[in-house]
Amino acid sequence: MVRVLDGIDAFLDGLTSVDPLLLFLAVLAHLAKLTCTSMAWRNVLAAAYPEQTIRRLPIVGAYLAGVGVNAIVPVRAGDAVRIVLAHRAVPESTYTTVVSSTLVLAIFDITAASTLLMWAAVTQKALPGVGDLPRLRSFDFAWLLDHPLAAELVLAALLL
Repeated sequence: MVRVLDGIDAFLDGLTSVDPLLLFLAVLAHLAKLTCTSMAWRNVLAAAYPEQTIRRLPIVGAYLAGVGVNAIVPVRAGDAVRIVLAHRAVPESTYTTVVSSTLVLAIFDITAASTLLMWAAVTQKALPGVGDLPRLRSFDFAWLLDHPLAAELVLAALLL
């Protein structure tokens, strides 16, 4: 328990050292990313339903609601919220098409993230080499294994 409290204390100490201007710029960049991604999703839906007018605001709202629910509820429940809201926003749409439209975004996200990861690994040496892996510290499960009740609660939470 002491290690957990030390970790929380270290996190709060690090949080107070964040420059407010940089924090504001980071939040602004995140909001811009969410807006761009939701507009991309709207464009995918517009391509899937070219005969319909798909309004921007309901799709942006559906996307943001899904992101908000995903931040609070586990198991990607926000994706279900996003799909239901988008289905309601697009008249005569089908759930199959709306769900498939999210796959297009996922393919782009995986491609972009993999490209960035490969670039970081090759040019910046940001990832450890294969030879360095045995010397890296591992995650410590000792506390959880020393406290069986906590382990059972974590296991129950994961199963739920």
